[in-house]
Amino acid sequence: MTTSMRRQTAKAQPAIPVSTAGSVLDSLSVRNFRGVIQGTIGGFRALNVLAGRNGCGKSTVLDAAYLALSGDSGALSAVGYRRTLRGDLATTYLVPFGRSATIEIAATLGDVDVGFSAEWGGGGGTSRHIAPKEWKAPRVRFVGVRRDEKDLEEAFAAVADLGAEAVERLEQLVRAAHPGVRRILTRMQADNTRPYLSLVVNEGSYPIHVAGDGLQRLFLVACHAATLKGGVLLIEEPEAHQHPAYLTLLARVLAEAARSGTQVIFTTHSLELIDRILEATAEVGEEALSQTAVHLITLEGGRLAGRLMGADDAAKAREAVQLELR
Repeated sequence: MTTSMRRQTAKAQPAIPVSTAGSVLDSLSVRNFRGVIQGTIGGFRALNVLAGRNGCGKSTVLDAAYLALSGDSGALSAVGYRRTLRGDLATTYLVPFGRSATIEIAATLGDVDVGFSAEWGGGGGTSRHIAPKEWKAPRVRFVGVRRDEKDLEEAFAAVADLGAEAVERLEQLVRAAHPGVRRILTRMQADNTRPYLSLVVNEGSYPIHVAGDGLQRLFLVACHAATLKGGVLLIEEPEAHQHPAYLTLLARVLAEAARSGTQVIFTTHSLELIDRILEATAEVGEEALSQTAVHLITLEGGRLAGRLMGADDAAKAREAVQLELR
């Protein structure tokens, strides 16, 4: 982590303390990554909305946070392939314009500095994670727009592996969106070849696999949140596939996840989802509202910047985002 990167991080606006302080992201500095030549985003809180125009660097912020927090020095290639199926381009343009450069990402988590560095060019290179020896990386999950057919099963299996408390937390999150859901069950097909998940309501049960894309995506987000108490959930455009009425349910899940100890950072182009988030956090209480932030992201000439607006000044935040999105 270079001296200049440390200086940028130190100047970042401090975050309001959250219940999981010490394991969550406070600020992030990025150099020579995707279209970003240099920039810092500060003031992360428990629930964070990244808004802005297409190509302004919102998804790059998510990718950079994943690289810095996951502790996985081999994650860069996976991050590259998340954007495109073109193998010949996936890793080449992890640096600006595909030229050789040193990728540097620095993150602060309370009083801990961690980072990620890579000498990269021509579609390949070497990378390393930078952190104090005693530092333990928080659990981090990334939910992209695309998903595999087995994502639901794997996400629920991760919840079940953590035991009854995690399953209860998942059911609590699902009920925040669907109060009628009583239980989540794993059932087997008649030939016992493959399990499926069922949501139990008063009238009976039905497989989540045959529900609409919006409900499945909402369930997937809830599964990841249930495994990340004290961790970080990164989501790309959670409004994808959602009916407008479901945005209220989605907002309740995200607000409840943040309230119960998961740091949530997501990108969006939906002013309506931002409205629902502000409403959902206000319903939870003043503390939840104070721990919610809207970051208006801009990228000009490769310079990444973020304008921080606390949700406690919801009207101001909404007006600024509305001007940018519309």
